[in-house]
Amino acid sequence: MDVDGPAPADASARPATNGEAPSGAREVDVGEEDTLAGVLRSFVDGVWYPDEPLLRRLRAASCDAAPRLRGASRNSARDLLEWTRRGSGLRAILVISVGARLLDPSHEHGFSCPVY
Repeated sequence: MDVDGPAPADASARPATNGEAPSGAREVDVGEEDTLAGVLRSFVDGVWYPDEPLLRRLRAASCDAAPRLRGASRNSARDLLEWTRRGSGLRAILVISVGARLLDPSHEHGFSCPVY
């Protein structure tokens, strides 16, 4: 088979087997995916530098970060799930126990928020 020759007529209908885009497809630049840490970091960076009044910086940073929160939350959850699945059963127990501890409203020490 000639590697440099023209592609078969039905090549664009088939996806490539090695994870590449099918021939004739446009590449889309997705850029870096947002995570919760990245969104929080960009919010703090937007508020931290005192080049404008504080209220204006808070508003601008909030308007920039708020639309990205949903996607960042999903990406972070997906990353945590993948990390958990790559590990052993002990890693899964760690993730479950830390998550349960953070969500437990009766726990007095930790990061949980009291429910009033």
